Amino acid sequence: MRLQGVLIILLAIIIVGAALFVAYIFIVPKPDYVLEKYLAAWKEGDYKLMYSLLSKESRSGIGFSEFKEAYRNFFKESGMEIKEIAEVNKVSSSFGEAEMNYHAWLESPYFGAKYLVYELFFVREKLVNWRIEWDYNLIYPGLKSGERVVRRRHLPERGAIFDRHGEPLAIRGEVVTVGLQPGRIKDMDSLTQKLEKLLGVDPEWVKAECNRFSDHPEWFVPLKTLSMEEYRRLDPELRPIPGVFFRKNLGRTYPQSELTAHVVGYIGEVNQDWLSSHPELDYSTGDMVGRTGIEQAFEEQLRGQPGYTLVVPGEEERILLERAPVRGDDIYLSLDITVQRAAWEALGDREGAFIVIDPGTGDLLALVNRPSFDPNRFSLGITTREWEELRNDPRQPMFNRALQGLYPPGSVFKVVTAAAALNSGIVSSDTEFTDSGTYRVRGNLVRNYRDEVFQEHLFADAVTHSINTTFAKIGIKLGADRLREYALRFGLEEEEEFPLPVKTSKLGSLDSPVNLAWTAVGQARVVVTPLQMAEVIATIAGGGELKQPQLIYKRLTYHAGGEVVAEEYTEPEVKRKVIRSEKAEELTRLLIKVVEEGTGKQARIPGFKLAGKTGTAEIASDSEVTHAWFIGFTPASDPAFAFAIFLEEGGVGGEAAAPVARTFLKEIFEMEEPYVAENVNNEY
Repeated sequence: MRLQGVLIILLAIIIVGAALFVAYIFIVPKPDYVLEKYLAAWKEGDYKLMYSLLSKESRSGIGFSEFKEAYRNFFKESGMEIKEIAEVNKVSSSFGEAEMNYHAWLESPYFGAKYLVYELFFVREKLVNWRIEWDYNLIYPGLKSGERVVRRRHLPERGAIFDRHGEPLAIRGEVVTVGLQPGRIKDMDSLTQKLEKLLGVDPEWVKAECNRFSDHPEWFVPLKTLSMEEYRRLDPELRPIPGVFFRKNLGRTYPQSELTAHVVGYIGEVNQDWLSSHPELDYSTGDMVGRTGIEQAFEEQLRGQPGYTLVVPGEEERILLERAPVRGDDIYLSLDITVQRAAWEALGDREGAFIVIDPGTGDLLALVNRPSFDPNRFSLGITTREWEELRNDPRQPMFNRALQGLYPPGSVFKVVTAAAALNSGIVSSDTEFTDSGTYRVRGNLVRNYRDEVFQEHLFADAVTHSINTTFAKIGIKLGADRLREYALRFGLEEEEEFPLPVKTSKLGSLDSPVNLAWTAVGQARVVVTPLQMAEVIATIAGGGELKQPQLIYKRLTYHAGGEVVAEEYTEPEVKRKVIRSEKAEELTRLLIKVVEEGTGKQARIPGFKLAGKTGTAEIASDSEVTHAWFIGFTPASDPAFAFAIFLEEGGVGGEAAAPVARTFLKEIFEMEEPYVAENVNNEY
């Protein structure tokens, strides 16, 4: 019995021991379980739970606050987020120690994606608990004990802007900062007066700037940054002044200055609104951003991608993460600077716009506004006085008349009316009309310009001499619906797809015969942009096809590692067929007669076939002030240029705008431009 009792006790001990062993195997946490909890807490940012899973020895080496701050510092500065824990592996294990690793996929807006391998060591505490032997490598491999990190941003080189042939319009170039060395100044009052005259800087501000660092009279006090052109002009007067010094730097410059200001635009210091609305682009106070023109429209592409380094600061700075900056795109505009300059010079000092289109492609070869402004003033630092002068200038030099101005077109709109009438079969060149000098519509008199009387004449004569009464009759015969249909075909009241802001041209109401008649003449309530009229005449030059106006010719995109990808915009985009080709040819013959025999004779150049139309637009019924227009294309049989000239309050189209066309064409055709020279002797 005694032996039996002993055996029972031994069996019980074995059973209890086995049960305890099984419980130990299946119930007591393993390193895998601890790691799972640790990673889940890391994803959630639960640093308190993470800290509780550290070994006693690890916790004795770092307090909770320091532990939490170390993680927060790294992930805030690096921008890293845990996207995925890809793989967990057990490397080795014994009763008291274990080693494991896991693969983590982290992503950062600053440094991109990182695939990292973390190694962890575990120790058993009190026979039951597995705990992590923690060090800074578990934040990021390579990070050492007690190290903090700082992210530094490195701005890329801004992309350049060129014309179609590579002539620079906006580039990184040399600039000169004019400043003072207070210790060298001999006569402060005389100096500030001279600087006010030469640089436009306020004398009291200059004195205050000099006094800011009175303890260091040898320091350089910057006052104003000049373009190299301005520097060369002012250097002879500035250099002799005691205390004045110069520093050369690199900055955004606009070599063509006023010539392309409205198209290219300018950059200026970023404002708070931009910082708030574009947080993902990582701008900072003091950064430069496109404010107008192409600089603004393509800001993200021109700016490029900032680079970053994540460093451990100190005497021997250590880089943990790095991404090189990528320079911005280079943008080539469709503009031809020689054509742009010829149009600019032809306009002279008049207020207005001059647009030139290649009717075969829709490429804008010139987009000129006058008066203009110097964009270098903005990128280099415009003074308050300079800004006020620009803002208050009654000639509005910053207003983009070509794209933003809405003006009555006057008789250039007759091209739309004539195209509609010819294409609809209402008239032909030989259709006969009678004119007495006036045409009564519901009690309203439509008169010819300067009360001319043309009596018996053909439709061809009505176009040649711009006879208002005949076009009013044609408008009535077309009817409101048909005239509106063709105006819309030409693009009126259609929002323009264009890189720069463009006002939408309006036909106005055709709800009465009076409005209909005057609209057909180009008055009433119809208003257009100069760009719109350039598109109208380019449509006739292009055989009746309306093409999308193109301002971007090519774009070069830079990638990390130096790869450059060119994207060309050379395929013409046809919006729609407006009139049949044979009707465009018929209208072209009539527009040639306008120049050779009619209102556009002052645009005529012997030996060239120029098709054109003049326009004199009344601004108000009680005013004799008029806008002057001329639209045309040449050579007539194979057009290389279609253009619109607008002179704000410029007078009579045939007397003021037509000679501008002649000046422009003489300049262009005398240049040995390939696409012009081969067509010089074309006859229609």
